[in-house]
Amino acid sequence: MDLHSYLCNYAYNITSHNIENQSMENYDKFKGFIDQHYKLDYMKEHNYIKYVKVMRQKIVLLDGNSFHFLLELIEKCIHKMSSYHIFFKINILKYLFNLDKIKRLLLLKEKNLRDTHINFKKLYDKFENKRVKFQILQRINNNHYKIILFSKYQRELLHLLHTFSEYEKNYGIDQKLIQIVNMERKLIGKKSEYQANELIKKFIKQSNVPYIYRENVDIFKYLYVQHKNKKYKGEIDGIIFTKEGNQWVIEYIIEVKSSIKATFEDVQKMIGLQKVISSYDFSENMIINDIQLNRKSFQKIIHKPLHEWMIYICHDENKTIDKSHLYFAYVTKIIDKEFIKNYYIDKKEDILRKKHQLILKNKKKIDTLFQTWKKSVCLTHNGSFVFTL
Repeated sequence: MDLHSYLCNYAYNITSHNIENQSMENYDKFKGFIDQHYKLDYMKEHNYIKYVKVMRQKIVLLDGNSFHFLLELIEKCIHKMSSYHIFFKINILKYLFNLDKIKRLLLLKEKNLRDTHINFKKLYDKFENKRVKFQILQRINNNHYKIILFSKYQRELLHLLHTFSEYEKNYGIDQKLIQIVNMERKLIGKKSEYQANELIKKFIKQSNVPYIYRENVDIFKYLYVQHKNKKYKGEIDGIIFTKEGNQWVIEYIIEVKSSIKATFEDVQKMIGLQKVISSYDFSENMIINDIQLNRKSFQKIIHKPLHEWMIYICHDENKTIDKSHLYFAYVTKIIDKEFIKNYYIDKKEDILRKKHQLILKNKKKIDTLFQTWKKSVCLTHNGSFVFTL
């Protein structure tokens, strides 16, 4: 039994019957979709991270001075601590979805300073040479001063972080809920990866072919994969190899995705991978995770269509293929500063008409992308190489 037939017994195989056409070319349907899915209450319930992004941009438009003032106070405190070499030089904007990480970094730095102090004292007691003891004593005094400074600015920074969190709560942004949602997403992703890997391992165990499975292989680290001016990176979730002597051959690439729509962009990444490998100079073997790969290892990827070596396993309860997602990924970004001001604050729909015009102008481009996706995953009435758990 081949891998596709095996997965059909244990997972839901997507077919062309799963296509759901939202008809975004029709303005009323486009507006109806936006009004439903981009309503703040809907996003708060169904996509809290997107809600937070929208609300922060809305805060900047409505109360930007207060928002930036609080962030500047935090930045100044971090910069001051960094200049005294008592904390890491970090950009607060990169931690807005995880302020607790800054608190963990503070605890880490505090432990480091106190452990250093203890170690210096042990060294002081160990040596008898007065000159050496004096030098160590200087280090002890200097580190003690750092501990005093750290305690002072740690209290200030924690207070500022608390003030900022309380300020955002007035707009429905809760740091604890952000952490819960992020943890939930991570756990769902881990569970999907686990379920997919177990399915693959069971397939290999019962197969007559001596397959070898490797998880989390970082091919993109070794290849500059770029397609249509977009550079791709990240690990491949799994690769199934066969091995004859010392020759490794890639039979299948397994990608686990959070949804079917995530495969739209990933297909473009894999097309890019195929093109790069086809022209790659294999004058030297590529060594990845103790595996030696050469041009022969990639023969199937180079010469065969994508659907003969690519398998997608998705966590998608809806099991629907919605072409409209391509518009939002490649044509028009719905949420931007202009949209937030016009749609959420001014309560107008000028911006909707402007974005809808972009959709109409790019219909041919999206149709082409969708056809490329269908061909790549071999989507027919009978099945495809996309599965959902």
